Amino acid sequence: MEYSSREAQKIDMKKNILMISGDSGIAHGKHNIFFEMLKEFSKYFENIDIITGSNGIGKSFTIHGNVHIHPNNLSRVLRGDFFRHQEFAVNRAMKINKKYKLDFVISHVIPPFFPGTKAGIKISSKLGIPHYAEVMHIPGYPKASGGREFLEKKIMGNFLKRNWQQFDKIRIINSGETKKFILDLGVLENKLIYISAFYINFEIFKARKIKRNPAQFVYSGRFETNKNIFALLDAFKKISAKFPDAKLKMIGDGTLLNKVKKISKNLNVEVLGWLPEHEDLAKIYCESAALIMPSFSEGGPRVTLEAMACETPVLSTPVGIMKEVMNKNNSIEIGWTAEEIAEKMEIVINEPEKMREIGEAGAKSVQIFEFKKAIKNYAETYLSL
Repeated sequence: MEYSSREAQKIDMKKNILMISGDSGIAHGKHNIFFEMLKEFSKYFENIDIITGSNGIGKSFTIHGNVHIHPNNLSRVLRGDFFRHQEFAVNRAMKINKKYKLDFVISHVIPPFFPGTKAGIKISSKLGIPHYAEVMHIPGYPKASGGREFLEKKIMGNFLKRNWQQFDKIRIINSGETKKFILDLGVLENKLIYISAFYINFEIFKARKIKRNPAQFVYSGRFETNKNIFALLDAFKKISAKFPDAKLKMIGDGTLLNKVKKISKNLNVEVLGWLPEHEDLAKIYCESAALIMPSFSEGGPRVTLEAMACETPVLSTPVGIMKEVMNKNNSIEIGWTAEEIAEKMEIVINEPEKMREIGEAGAKSVQIFEFKKAIKNYAETYLSL
């Protein structure tokens, strides 16, 4: 059943929830996917308060009418805003609860220090309200990109193993990969709750009457080590040697941005940064022969599902949600090496009819992630608890 905005607000107007988020994009003024999700999610609650990391200003503000953003306002001197974030979150929650009673708290489990989740444990204890810990991503799983991710995976496992009984539920966003990791720690299965975190607006991400460039590839995501982007660039060098017209568009930002620009300087690679609108992203998907996602580890990735909705063939490693979504008919599985990636990229160029069939099958596979239905499920699952 679909609800209008007014009807949705009548479902349970007494519920006030607190989120301690690892996503500070909104605090920095970004209208990212979290911002868009909250616009719909907010219809199911009286108030949503979100505590984020510092944005350098620390002033609270409101979006969507009833979503209140509280950036950390502690001093950045000696990174006090980071090391005292747990303290800030607890104190701010107490102030909010004096204004109106909080009904439950949600925290994102983020290694290596887990300030938000540790704050959630204290808030839950002090106020006597449920605490739902959300595992959005496990660093280094199934494959670590280096020593840091390997260590963070161990730290994440140890933290969950020690603290899982203090959570009312642990939310996982894919039911295969993440579930296995957590159950192997000794967590009881009834402590887990699967709620998808993938919300696709099919009014934006859809097939369009745009001519595809049969030799253009696209990468979309952060420029970080776990994304394995240098293997992708090495693969593209190999493809460029065979197919001089091949092109790669790279969308995103991150700590490796300047290194990516330097390596791709003499290649037919266009580094676009983050695009201002989702429409721009969808257009590039629709004009490309395939999207490539060579990640070592993922919670999602969401971009692969968005590309599939555009009937754009996806080449992805079997990570995150892709392990559940991918099959031989709707996508192409790739390995983590440049040689394996290049081999599959060559298939894309040489077999356009096969790619068309894969694209059409991919679009059918992702219909379960429709934006409003997925967010309705997210809200009502927590309300039902």
